[in-house]
Amino acid sequence: DNDIKTIYWCAARTSQHAQNILGNGRAYIVIYDSSVGPGEGSGIYLQTEAAIVTDPDEMKRAMTMLIGRHQGVPYFTMDAVQRHDAVTTVFKAHISQAWINEGREENGQFILYREPVTL
Repeated sequence: DNDIKTIYWCAARTSQHAQNILGNGRAYIVIYDSSVGPGEGSGIYLQTEAAIVTDPDEMKRAMTMLIGRHQGVPYFTMDAVQRHDAVTTVFKAHISQAWINEGREENGQFILYREPVTL
């Protein structure tokens, strides 16, 4: 899956989020701009089905993208994630639903709510 609905990342197999994914096949991801003040930024909330990447061709595509973003990180290599004793591996999350935050004033109070995004 090399489409815009699939997110790839490397993580330790023993990390809590990796254990959660291995246990139930789901991940919830939030992407936002943390450099702006409260109420000034935007973000997106993603519900996904997640798993370890096991297909060698998909692994190669994912690592090519990831290495391009993390050049110079010595442990971030194809060999490092494919060894039989690898501590880290490549995960993928396929987006099934997405929301953004919207806000409105109601009875003198500012209310945040999630607005669905069409994928």
